Amino acid sequence: MKLLYIQASPRKAKSHCLAIGDALAEAWQRYNPEATITRRNVFETAMPEADYDAVEARYLTLSGQPVPEGTEESWRQAEAEALNFASHDRYIIATPMWNYHLPYKLKHYLDLIFQPGITVRASASYDQAVKSKRVCFVLSRGGMYSPGSPLDFQRPYLAHLFDRLGFTSANLHWLIIEPTADTPQNIKDLHTIKIAEALTLAKEF
Repeated sequence: MKLLYIQASPRKAKSHCLAIGDALAEAWQRYNPEATITRRNVFETAMPEADYDAVEARYLTLSGQPVPEGTEESWRQAEAEALNFASHDRYIIATPMWNYHLPYKLKHYLDLIFQPGITVRASASYDQAVKSKRVCFVLSRGGMYSPGSPLDFQRPYLAHLFDRLGFTSANLHWLIIEPTADTPQNIKDLHTIKIAEALTLAKEF
């Protein structure tokens, strides 16, 4: 089994979502000692750009047309990101809320892995296999956002995107750390609660 841990905060040890994501990943590894974990911080690793050549090559590929020599490489780099994503069985995505949504680096990564024919509307065997895949979103937010809040563009977007990727709602798990704009003691207590939730989730994840 393979777990892909996507980290979307540049704050490293000061990050609330990474602290809880790390706890979940480490606990899951203890329950699955033979499994492998790939950690990737989207702020620290290079990602291919969606430049003209990449976008044109993508549309030509989707329409079954040949890709002109010299423009294929950009698309192949993006395709490799999607293929790598599809090769995993479990996912942890740890991200803060930025301006009511996602950090731009995470959006960049999600745009790369959302590829028709690879992770969306792929083969029948992949579409069936993805139903057993699981993802946990570890979200940190400065304020409190009730379910359905018109200001929360973070959780609804992720839920919709992964629904389109074929994940069942039962296999979408959420660890939400809020509010992080609070007193140091309250934040410490919040971390204790969320780490306990992460350890419980790790058993069944």
